[in-house]
Amino acid sequence: FSGDHVYVDRVLGILPQSNAETWLVAFNALKALQPVLIVPGHGSVANLAKAQADTGDYLAFIVSGVKALAEDMAGVDEAVTRLGNAPQFARLANFDELHRGNVSRAYLRIEAEQ
Repeated sequence: FSGDHVYVDRVLGILPQSNAETWLVAFNALKALQPVLIVPGHGSVANLAKAQADTGDYLAFIVSGVKALAEDMAGVDEAVTRLGNAPQFARLANFDELHRGNVSRAYLRIEAEQ
């Protein structure tokens, strides 16, 4: 059971109190256990490859993209513009509703911690 560390078939929500960097660390710790099946906090039971595609890859995209833009002092609006179109994740439910907000909140947190 992963709790809300893993979302399957839907975009996870990065809330104001969320920390995408530590969420990615937690996901990678779960991945290191090499579970056969994962019961996610949201979505259907899945194998590790599916959890990686839907949660791990999404978090890595957000964290790496936002960190690079924050280091360049691009600003939150520029981060949302540049990372807001992520067709590789558009297949996930709630993408249109959550993704750009996720980028914004992750940027603001990472920028504040630099």
